[in-house]
This record gives sequence, structure tokens and C-alpha cells, in this order.
Amino acid sequence: MGLFSKLFGLNKYNPKASNYKMNTLEDIQAIPVPTEKFEYNCDFTESIEYVLQRKATQFKKEGKLDLAIACLKKSNEIMPYAPMTYTSKDYERLEKYLKLAGKVEEVGKVHSDTSTTISSQRTKLTIKQLSNLGISDMMIVPRETKICSECA
Repeated sequence: MGLFSKLFGLNKYNPKASNYKMNTLEDIQAIPVPTEKFEYNCDFTESIEYVLQRKATQFKKEGKLDLAIACLKKSNEIMPYAPMTYTSKDYERLEKYLKLAGKVEEVGKVHSDTSTTISSQRTKLTIKQLSNLGISDMMIVPRETKICSECA
């Protein structure tokens, strides 16, 4: 991105869903994914990642699981950059839909990707919360979510 574009915000990510088509696999796959955090220039219910989640539900009800899954995949790619913090439940819908479609082989990879994304978001949120409290001298200790057989 050139200096002119940066100064005037020309290539800025536009999260407003009405700017994108979502009727075919090609439409959904063509929706760009941001490369950095973005701000909403609309109500969050009009944001692309939120609308993709709703469209997934609509497509599922219509029996179009391939489109529903594509919506959730794209939404999961965009959510880490959104100003709103999404929960693990939002990310895990994709796993549920993949199971419904019988695509069990994809579930493991998606689960791993989801766990990594959520863990990263929690760390960033904790750092932000601590810095808001004026605490700057800290050590980040990774939290292991697996429990060994002795502790279980």
C-alpha cells in the first residue's frame, strides 16, 4: 500500500456486509479477509462476519450445507480482526456444520485452528486488560488447557 493510500485510507478494509454478495460459493470465497484489525463503519449487525454467521443459519435451513460451511469458514477467517470479541461458540459452529455434512476429516484441523485462534485472542485480551489497569511489568505464562492423567 502506497503512502497516498495510507494517508487517505483508500485500500481500507470495508466490513459492511451490503458491499458483498453471498449467494454462491464463488461470492463467499471472494469476500476479502483483512490483514489487520479494523473498525466498524456500521452497526456490528451489518458487519460482514456477523452477517455471514446469520447467512450460514439461513443456508442450513434451506439444506445448502456447502454454502453454510463456506459462510462459517469465511466468518472464522475475519472474526480475529473484528473489533468485537467473538466466543469459542461462534468459532465452533463450523465444526458442528462440518459434522452435519459428514466432513469429519476436516473437523480435527478446524478444531486445532479454532483453539489456536481463541487462545491467541485470550492472551491479547488479558494484555489489554492489564495495560488498561496501568500494569506494565508482567510475564506472560502460557496456559495449557490439557489435563494430564494424574490431575484428571
